[in-house]
Amino acid sequence: MIEKMSESEYDVYRYLTEHDIQEMTAGEIATKFYVGRSMLTRVCQKMGYASFGAYKYAQARPALVESAFRIGIEQITTSLSMRDLEAIDRTLMNASRVFVYGTVASGIAGMYLGRQLTNLGIFNVCVSDRFQFEKLQAMFRPGDVLICVSHSGENVEMNTNVKTIGIPIIAITKRASTLARVLASWCLGFDIDANRSEHAFDREDLFPIFVVLQNLLLSLRQTHLD
Repeated sequence: MIEKMSESEYDVYRYLTEHDIQEMTAGEIATKFYVGRSMLTRVCQKMGYASFGAYKYAQARPALVESAFRIGIEQITTSLSMRDLEAIDRTLMNASRVFVYGTVASGIAGMYLGRQLTNLGIFNVCVSDRFQFEKLQAMFRPGDVLICVSHSGENVEMNTNVKTIGIPIIAITKRASTLARVLASWCLGFDIDANRSEHAFDREDLFPIFVVLQNLLLSLRQTHLD
């Protein structure tokens, strides 16, 4: 790539790769080297980018992602409702059986939780299908506990199924949801809004749920060790 550059192009290339150019425009850089913008575009294309704008975005992206990730964790951590964590720990450790109910994307988080509960010696059954859950409802007995994992807490089918259940319900969901406020005995919740865009990636973002799960599992582990 460098061998195919002229001396002037190489000077521009070095400047682009050795300096922070996020606050600079293509015109400013071109003027600095007494070249046209087409020269700047040509250098960026030889570097593998479609344009100066594409190169500039590629250079900024890692910092943008890191910043978004850090802010996300801070927002979720500070908004966790963990006041009932001690009671939840005791309930789960003393339960005869624990049922973990989550559907679609939340079912993935539910399966992860079930695996970790097993590692802690807590017997559990993971359910990710509404019809399977309806069959299991008839088998619930005193001593059982149900954990409902739901990104929005407004899953109509889930909320309908758990509305008449007589065993304790622990909800891992949005704190302001129907599942959290009306149906659950306890809620480990978060306040981050669920995105409702047309993209499945946004609608099924499990990041808040996994932050809550990790807090729960760390607390359970400490209780187990004590």
